[in-house]
Amino acid sequence: MSKSDGTSFIDKLLDIDLMKLSLSAKTTFICVDFIFEKILEENLPELL
Repeated sequence: MSKSDGTSFIDKLLDIDLMKLSLSAKTTFICVDFIFEKILEENLPELL
């Protein structure tokens, strides 16, 4: 096994991790955004 094989294998692992991270971050952001909108819709009349 040459050095380049090891590096590309690690790079692939890192890419997969980054993809998972960005995907979960997007999902979290969408959920937070949705919850925030619901809270605003329910509380906006009281705030105005």
